[in-house]
Amino acid sequence: ERINLDFFIDNNKKLTINGDHKVENSWYLELNGTLDLQADSQLIQGVNSDLVTSAQGKILRRQEGIASAFGYNYWRSPVGAMGASIRVDNNTLSDNPNNTDYQLNMLKKGDGNNVEFTIANDEIVKVSTRWLYTYQNGVTYLDYDAITINSNLESGVGYTQKWTGNPGTEQQYIFEGKPNNGTILIL
Repeated sequence: ERINLDFFIDNNKKLTINGDHKVENSWYLELNGTLDLQADSQLIQGVNSDLVTSAQGKILRRQEGIASAFGYNYWRSPVGAMGASIRVDNNTLSDNPNNTDYQLNMLKKGDGNNVEFTIANDEIVKVSTRWLYTYQNGVTYLDYDAITINSNLESGVGYTQKWTGNPGTEQQYIFEGKPNNGTILIL
């Protein structure tokens, strides 16, 4: 466990956290390089943690999904599109303007390469585009909305993704981008 009052990662630098560790920031996070969160490591940004990124500032957050072709992963991205942001007071009731939308075409495989997509139900190593849905403000099963790999998913909005049918029990994905921060409103 690591708790920081302020936290800086310089340009072209990378900090890798491996294992079951928490990186908790309670005030100021200046992310100009890369924070690589491996295994079960997490970035926790407290209520007073204000995020500043350069155009290249990002995190890599790994997530394991089931590999069988007969089920779904239910996820919400912890990151948005990369891009520079300024320090914003997160102690407000409005949505943080530094948070950016996520698109599934940003998803990476565990080896860091882009995920490949297919229209097939269970093609090995590829994610099926036939089973991508979001469920926002729904009340019945019929309220699932189909999305594409180019659909904009707002911070905090989850989605379903069919398992890939890969051999083995798990499939690793990397969510790479600017970390979400501050107030996230889902309307």
